[in-house]
Amino acid sequence: MIFNRGFMCKHCGPIKTAAKKAATKAMPARHVCTECGENVTPWERPVNERAGRCNNCANASFTSAYVKRQMLRCCKKCGEVINIDKNCEIVRKGDLKHAVK
Repeated sequence: MIFNRGFMCKHCGPIKTAAKKAATKAMPARHVCTECGENVTPWERPVNERAGRCNNCANASFTSAYVKRQMLRCCKKCGEVINIDKNCEIVRKGDLKHAVK
């Protein structure tokens, strides 16, 4: 279950929805976790961790790249080559260790 916006609970981590508690004399109105009842804060996934974005610069524009006989994605902004099947970085622009000959 991947979602980009929701709430962050101290104990449960990111959750998609939270229950709203009414205000009392001692406490103002607030959102609480549906699992443990702890107070939660609004949360949003960082742009560079979202699907379809570059992990390095969070750009969403890619070109095709051929490295080691594989067709991969190359970020137009930073030049990082990404294997989308394994979701890992292959090579960065200017890296001499993985230079393609």
